[in-house]
Amino acid sequence: FNRTADIAQKHLAPRYRKGPEPFTTDAQMIQYLAEIFENPFEAQDARIDFRKLTMREDESFSDFYTRFLHLAGLGRIPTDDLQPDLYDKLTPALQQCVLPFLDTLLTSKALSDKCLLVDKNLRRLQQRRNQLRIARSVGRSTTTPPIPRAPVTSSTAQPIARTTSPRPITKLYGPTRE
Repeated sequence: FNRTADIAQKHLAPRYRKGPEPFTTDAQMIQYLAEIFENPFEAQDARIDFRKLTMREDESFSDFYTRFLHLAGLGRIPTDDLQPDLYDKLTPALQQCVLPFLDTLLTSKALSDKCLLVDKNLRRLQQRRNQLRIARSVGRSTTTPPIPRAPVTSSTAQPIARTTSPRPITKLYGPTRE
């Protein structure tokens, strides 16, 4: 009883040392808590969640694979089904990358190893692209400092000479009739 807290202790308190059927052993307390807290439909719930499971675009493969294995274990999914289920639940980008090797990846372990490798490399490439994009945008936003010029005073001012003559205006519409 002293090793429990919060809700578990509240459930045990009415039968601890008093009440109609007080606990006489620690095994009785554990069995009583198991009846309260265990989900008799855990495997069924896990199978439902497993069917709905897909890898999110922003999720790493290792995080997804942890959820995949956890639900597969709780749902008692047959190991023969894991390899095709794993492939079907991947992101389209990851599916496309492992597709050329799929016929050689006959177990879920082989497929997961390849997915982990590809996912890590895709993430590295994306990180590199982001770095290059940031470097390019920073390069564009910086301007070269203006060239310092001597201040113009009346004694240093020079008239600007015109190097080209103005263009002659030509008629666009041919001779006019009066």
